[in-house]
Amino acid sequence: MIDESTFGALLSKELCSSWPSFDPSEIEICDDDRGDAPPSPTPNKVQPVGGTIPFFLKPIGLGDTRSAEREIKNYKKMRDVELPKDLHVPRLHGIVEDRTGLVFGLLLTYIECQAVTLRCAMRREVAMSLRHKWAEQIKSAVDGLHKAGVTWSDVKPDNVWVDVNEDAWVVDFGGGYTKGWVDKQAAGTVEGDRDGLEKILEFIGV
Repeated sequence: MIDESTFGALLSKELCSSWPSFDPSEIEICDDDRGDAPPSPTPNKVQPVGGTIPFFLKPIGLGDTRSAEREIKNYKKMRDVELPKDLHVPRLHGIVEDRTGLVFGLLLTYIECQAVTLRCAMRREVAMSLRHKWAEQIKSAVDGLHKAGVTWSDVKPDNVWVDVNEDAWVVDFGGGYTKGWVDKQAAGTVEGDRDGLEKILEFIGV
């Protein structure tokens, strides 16, 4: 299901114990994500064996402890403040780890976006009404994150997904930054998020 030679990190047991845990053998790829392609080392749409609710599997790179723990802490903050259910940010639902405690991935809210990011979406003709909708959804998401004590950090169009209902989702809370969108010195701060958000809005054309 997942290439154990490429992914996995030892994370804080106390932090991970806050979430349901699944052994890699307890996770299966959803049939509609498999298609006719050969098995992928990083499948996207998965579910617990016997389950019916799909999740997005975000793999954890080999030894990528710092980023993974930061992301889990951010999801814990979101859960603790009970963000509005209609806020367009994914939630953490479980952790994939083996018996030794090696964590291979996070089970996140599945977003049916067919790999369409904001950057991809803006390559086509987009009505101004839809641009305003995306702008409001992104701004609301960032405001909600900040109220929860979470910074987006790696602000860029590639970290906004546009789903099949034409809704914009803010994703990726593992830290980092991308040159041209957030200054390195401001990465991981509210100010950095605000600067990056302004550039996102300019990119949308609002």
